[in-house]
This record gives sequence, structure tokens and C-alpha cells, in this order.
Amino acid sequence: KNLYNAWKTISVLRDSVTVKRIKLQFLRQNLKLISILKGQMTYLEECGLLDRELSSSLAGAIEALEASTLRLPIVGGARADIQNMKDAICSAVDVMQAMASSICSSLSKVVEVNNLAADLAKVTRQEQALLDQCKDLLSTLAAMQVKESSLRTYILQLKRVPTSLTTQL
Repeated sequence: KNLYNAWKTISVLRDSVTVKRIKLQFLRQNLKLISILKGQMTYLEECGLLDRELSSSLAGAIEALEASTLRLPIVGGARADIQNMKDAICSAVDVMQAMASSICSSLSKVVEVNNLAADLAKVTRQEQALLDQCKDLLSTLAAMQVKESSLRTYILQLKRVPTSLTTQL
């Protein structure tokens, strides 16, 4: 009975240690994930800044184009100065070219951030699969440890049976 109680206590302690090891490994992997994400946060923040800059640039371009076209008289047989008209259209074209170059430079950064996000998602999926595999292996290990303890106890009991029989005889 004492041996059984000792075995039961040891089994409970081993299970507790196994659970704590699993929790510790989970926390370590969370720390790794957080450190990876911290490295990516600067890129995400830059992406937000680029988005705000692009929105601001587009809003300015829209205002400039609207201002240029609204100044042109288009009703009532109005006449316009050809040079002013040419200047307004050239100005609009210049703004649009500046927007195109800005969009092209932003596009390469967006593609790079998109590729990094895809890589991060892939790594996260792989890590999740490995965590699931680790969890399964730790469960199997815990079951094997319980079985080993049971078998060791059984062997100890078998070794004691003959000595107790000889003492009784």
C-alpha cells in the first residue's frame, strides 16, 4: 500500500513536471514569436506612414487638378488664353507624373512588405504544425513515463514476492 501511494505521488509529480515543461516551452516559443513580430513591426509602421503620405499626396494632387480645371471657363462662349491653358495642362501633367513616380516607388515597398508578410505567415503555419507535433510527442512521452513507472513498480513487487514467501516459510 505504501509502495502504491509512493508510486501514485511520483506519478502525480511527474505529470506536474511534464505539464510545467510544456507550459515553459509554450512560453519560450511565444517569446520567440514576439521577438520576430517586434522586428516586423517597424516595417508595418513604415507601411502605415507610406499609406498616409500617399493619401496626402493624392489628396493634394486631386485638389490641384480640380483647381486647374475649375479655373477654365467652359460655358457661354468664353474664351481662354492659350498660354494659360497650356500652363494649366502642363501643371496637371507634371503633378500626375510626380504621382506616378511616387506610386511606383511605393509599389516596390508594398511588394516587399507583402512578401515579408507572406513569409511570416508561412513560418507561423510551420511553427503551429511543429507545436502541435511537439504537444503530441509530449503527451506520448507522459504516457510512456507513467507506463515505465508502473512497470518498474511491478518489477519491484515481483522481486519482493519471493523474499516475503521465504521469510514466511
